[in-house]
Amino acid sequence: MKKLTITRKKFNIVTECKYLYFACALIHIMMTVLFYALNVKILMTVNLLSSLFYILGSAFIPKKPKMQMWILLLIIEIIGNATLCNCLLGWGYGFSLYGIMLIPIVFYFVYLEEQTNRRIFWATCVAFIDIVIILMFGTARFCLNRLNYIDDQLCSVIFMVNFFIACCAIAFYSLTFINEMGAQTNSLNKQKDELAYRANFDLITGVYNRRYFFEKTEKLIKENPDIQFRIICSDIKDFKLINDMYGDDMGNKVLMTQANLIRKCVGEKVTYGRISGDRFGICIPKDYFVEKEFTDNIDEMKKLFTNCSYHLHIYLGIYDVTDRNEPIGIMCDKAFIAIQSIKGDYQQVVAYYDQEIIDSQIRKSQMVNEFEKAISEEQFCIYLQPQTDRHGKSYGAEALVRWKHPEKGLIPPVEFIECFEEAGLIYRLDEYVWEQAAKQLKIWKDKGFEDIYISVNISPKDFYYLDIYQTITNLVKKYEIEPEKLRLELTETALAYNEEDIIEVIMKLRDAGFIIEIDDFGSGYSSLNTLKDICADVVKIDREFLRETENMKRSRDILELVISLSNRMNMSVITEGVETSEQVSMLTDMGCKIFQGYYFSKPIPVDEFEKKYM
Repeated sequence: MKKLTITRKKFNIVTECKYLYFACALIHIMMTVLFYALNVKILMTVNLLSSLFYILGSAFIPKKPKMQMWILLLIIEIIGNATLCNCLLGWGYGFSLYGIMLIPIVFYFVYLEEQTNRRIFWATCVAFIDIVIILMFGTARFCLNRLNYIDDQLCSVIFMVNFFIACCAIAFYSLTFINEMGAQTNSLNKQKDELAYRANFDLITGVYNRRYFFEKTEKLIKENPDIQFRIICSDIKDFKLINDMYGDDMGNKVLMTQANLIRKCVGEKVTYGRISGDRFGICIPKDYFVEKEFTDNIDEMKKLFTNCSYHLHIYLGIYDVTDRNEPIGIMCDKAFIAIQSIKGDYQQVVAYYDQEIIDSQIRKSQMVNEFEKAISEEQFCIYLQPQTDRHGKSYGAEALVRWKHPEKGLIPPVEFIECFEEAGLIYRLDEYVWEQAAKQLKIWKDKGFEDIYISVNISPKDFYYLDIYQTITNLVKKYEIEPEKLRLELTETALAYNEEDIIEVIMKLRDAGFIIEIDDFGSGYSSLNTLKDICADVVKIDREFLRETENMKRSRDILELVISLSNRMNMSVITEGVETSEQVSMLTDMGCKIFQGYYFSKPIPVDEFEKKYM
C-alpha cells in the first residue's frame, strides 16, 4: 500500500493579509491608549494614524497584493515608530514596545506558503523566543525601577503592556499550533476511515465487498454453531448488455436497486455483499429464508428494468452450509454452480445445490478432461439435418456435432456443448466441425455432387478466440471448394456482442462469396434491427413460432409478416422445427419454401444422408 501523505492547502493570501492587518491595528490601538496614559501626544497620534492605516488597508486589499511593497512599508513603519519612541523615551522603550510586533510578522511569513507540522513548530519557537526576550527585558527594567534607576510609572505601564501582549501571543500561537495539529489529525483520521471503507465496502452499492463479505460470513458461521446457514448467490443474465445498450450509469442503477432490495429482506445474523460484477452473496440462517420474499423482489426488479429491448432475468443459487470449515469462496462457487444448472431457462429463478448438480459437475469435469483426446482421435463427427422443399427434395443440410464416445456411445450435443462453452473450448470444437464440413464438401465435389451445401454454426465466443475470416477462407482454399457451399449461420445473440466488429467480419465474408444465415431469428430482442443492419442472405425462423401457445393467431400473424418481409428483402427463408404436414401447408401458404425439422428428417449420419438425398 502506498504511504499516506497529508498535504495542506496553501493559504488564501488575501484572507491572511486581512488577519495580519487587524492584528497590527489592534497592537497600535493598545499603543495609542498607552501613550495617551503617559501623555506622549506625538506617539499617541502616530499610533492612532497607524491603526487607522491598517484598518483601512484591510478593507482595500487587492486580489493579488504586492507583498514586497507591503513588507517594506511595514518595516519602515516599525522602524519609524521605534526610532521616535527612542528619541522621546529612550532606547530601551522603543525595543520593548515594538519588538513584540515582530512576533506576528515572523510567524506569518514563516508559514505563509504551506502549513506543515515542522513549519508550525519552528515558527512557534521563533515567536516564543521573541516573547521571552521581551519579557526578560521588561522584567529587568521593572527590577531597575525598584532600585529607582528609571521612572516607576512608565516602567510599570510598559511591563504590564509587554506582559499582556506576551500572554495573548502565547495563547494565540499555542491555540494555532494545537488547532493545526488537530486539523491534521482529523484529516488523517478521516482519510483512514475512507481507506477503511474502501477496503471493506463496495463503492457503488454500499454493501460489503468480496473480501469483507467472506471475512464477516466466516466469522458469523463460526460464532453461531447451533444455527444452520444458507449461502444465497444471485446472477443477472446478460448483465453486460445493460452496460452496452444503456451505459454504465444504468448498470450501476440496477446494482444499487438490487442491493437495496437485499437489505429489505434480511434481518439479524445476516451478511451480504457484492462478490463481483453483477453477482451478490448472502449468508442467512436457514429458518429466516423465505423463497417467496426473494422471488417477489426479483419480480419487482423485472418491472423496473424490463423493456422491449432488454428482458431482466435474475437467477438465485442456494447452498446449505454443511461443512463450517469450508472456505466461503467455495460455498459461493457451489451456489453459482446451482445457477449454471438453470441458466438460459426463463421459467426458473431459484436452483438448489444438491447431489444431482454434483453428479452433473462430475460429468462435465470428465468431459472437459477427455476433450483433447476426443479431438485428436476424431471422436466428434457431424450429423446432417436436411433442408428441403415441401416435397422432401434436399438442397443442403445443417451440420450438427455428435460425440461418438468409445465407452458411452453416441452423446448428443445438449450434454456437452454448454460444458465446453463454460470451459472456453467451444471455439476449438466449432473449428473442428467447420473443417469436417469442408472436408465432406470436397468429397462430394470429387464425386460430382457440387450443388449441395452444408451450413455450419458460428458461436459468439468464436469471434473472441479466432480470426473468423482467416480461418474460414483458409478452409475453402485448403479443400478447394466454393465459398457459397459452406454456409455460415450466426445467431442473433452473437450479433449483440460488439456488433460493429462482428458486422465488419460478416461483410468481409459475404464479399468473399459466403452465404450468411441468421439462425434462430425471432428469439432475440433486436430481430428487426438485425434485418436492417446485417446484409444476410438467409433467415432461419426460430422453432418457437410453431410451438402451440394460447396466442397462436398472433404468433402466426407475426410469422407471416416476417416471411413476407424477408421475401421483399430478397432473403431466403428457412423455418426450423417443422414437425407436421399442417405446419408445412401453413408455411407454404405464407411464402416459405425451405423447411428443416423432424417431419422430413432428424439429424442423420453422413452416409445415411448420402443414400437418402443424393
